[in-house]
Amino acid sequence: VDFTGIEKKAGGYRIFDYMELARDAEGRLRLAIRLTKGGIRPDVITAIQSILDVRYTLTEQVIFHHAKCAASAMLGKIATLCGLTECEDLYKIGDEGLFALLKSRIDDLPERTPDGRQLRETVGRLLENLKSRHLYKRVYRITETSRREYDKSSRVRLADQYVDSSNRAVIEESVERTFGFEPGSVILFCPAPKMSLKEARVMVVYDKVTAPLGASSKAPCAVELRSPDLAKDYPDISDRVLGLEKQYLSLWTFYGFLDPEKFGWAAAVKTELVEAIGVASDPL
Repeated sequence: VDFTGIEKKAGGYRIFDYMELARDAEGRLRLAIRLTKGGIRPDVITAIQSILDVRYTLTEQVIFHHAKCAASAMLGKIATLCGLTECEDLYKIGDEGLFALLKSRIDDLPERTPDGRQLRETVGRLLENLKSRHLYKRVYRITETSRREYDKSSRVRLADQYVDSSNRAVIEESVERTFGFEPGSVILFCPAPKMSLKEARVMVVYDKVTAPLGASSKAPCAVELRSPDLAKDYPDISDRVLGLEKQYLSLWTFYGFLDPEKFGWAAAVKTELVEAIGVASDPL
């Protein structure tokens, strides 16, 4: 959390005193945290909660901050327009190497799209805007609450539909053509519905309370902090974990971003997105 302005909580590193190796249900050796020693250890739960609270704050204020989402959306759109797909070589290069690779791909693009709109120059400008942090602006937003309401009345869940880049592209291109914008002027950003629950996944071991007669008093293997077995033995812990899960899920946000040079059209673009997606925009 250095350089983010987020304060680290004292005592978080004490959690290392409770760590041990244990095997999970598949027999894999995992690093886990022991929750009990002749009974539950309240200080262990507090230490875990403290660390997860810091990670939640980091997720909320940095990882899923709207400016970071705009940068991610821009980078994804550049890669798509350049035809860049995931490959092993991408894991070997840093930021500058990636920018250089994208620049070379842009140089190979045709000057215009089949319908006559500028392509090479537009994508090149999009890359320069990203490098100089001249980020796209929000014109449309769907929160987790609005997504749940939509899902109740739809056969296809909204996140499942628009996490697919090809489905987002259909709407992006339709709006761009409506206003005569160049490719990449409108970008939709849709994370997976459980994009942040991984933050709350912690492997633990503990002394059983509800073990069947003749069973070992120890948990047979390392399990997740959010597992049903632990919830049965220690419901209070389960309640705290469920609270964290709800917090993480509430961070999900769908965005519609627009090129700042086109921001005079923001209200009209928002109206088009509402009509195309079928969900009213939450306040920005």
